[in-house]
Amino acid sequence: MKLADQEVKHRIGEIIGGKRLFHLQCSELNDLFIFTMPSPQAKLKADLIYDATFMQAVEREIPTRREMERMQHEAGVISSKDFKRIQSLEESVKTLKLMRSRSRSQKQVTELEMRITVKENLLIQIRQQHEKYYYHTAEAKAEQEKTVYLIRLGILSFDEKPYWSSLEEFKKDKRQLAQSILIREYLDFARGYDTKTIRFIARNKEWRIFWKACTKTGSPLFEGPVTSWDINKLLLTYWSDFYESIMGHPNSPLEEVINDDYKCDQWVEDQMRQVMSQDDGDITQKSEGGKVKVTRHVNEPYRVVTQKEFDAEQAEKAKIQTRNSK
Repeated sequence: MKLADQEVKHRIGEIIGGKRLFHLQCSELNDLFIFTMPSPQAKLKADLIYDATFMQAVEREIPTRREMERMQHEAGVISSKDFKRIQSLEESVKTLKLMRSRSRSQKQVTELEMRITVKENLLIQIRQQHEKYYYHTAEAKAEQEKTVYLIRLGILSFDEKPYWSSLEEFKKDKRQLAQSILIREYLDFARGYDTKTIRFIARNKEWRIFWKACTKTGSPLFEGPVTSWDINKLLLTYWSDFYESIMGHPNSPLEEVINDDYKCDQWVEDQMRQVMSQDDGDITQKSEGGKVKVTRHVNEPYRVVTQKEFDAEQAEKAKIQTRNSK
């Protein structure tokens, strides 16, 4: 992908500020809104609201999604073929997500995410045929309460005050078209930028200038503690550090490789294979000048160190091994 410099600057501003201006124009409403990214604390509270609502719904004997599908299958609403496909796809998604959580390869993670998206979209396509039934499940009730909580916090009027002052006001608002557009656009914003966009920004000169200035001076990248950063800030920091390691590598690949996500991931994979091919847990590759080009333990993140730092680490490991053997 490629973004114009002005668009990159605009998106960097959005990430730093955690806000986006949105102009809603429809038959029911014409107004300006400000979207704000949900903080980790807000997401945690939203998840707790989901769990509490789900448990309360189950206690009131509202069927779960799986129970509803079984009842629809028994009633002949869902065909046996679709019922089996739903079960198979759910198991596949569960397995793929487990594989993603255990993978150390960014390339593999990206491929797994694509496969998860495909299968989840297939699930949506099948379920959309029977969506009116799912609306009355425990999961639907829980998701509704979670969503309402997040949008009430995140959708502001232009003066940056909550557009709906209370849950009751939100539920009494009869402008269904305007509400649906706002909810759809806000949830898309709250999910954060996709990985391709974040990676493009992380290696772009407009951001690299800011990144370098902050890291060299020790200034914070964003306001507040790291635990308060939203998903865009966390991912941009991660990918900025990722490219910093690659660009600072003595054998750093060509710019065209760095700018191509697939080729860049392949280069990192090549480095990983060299690491894993060693008999012990460490790899040391020396240039003609005697510097350590790569030092990595299989259970540590990728990094580049000097010969002096490497020697000190090895000496410390030797001391620990000697103590442990006594």
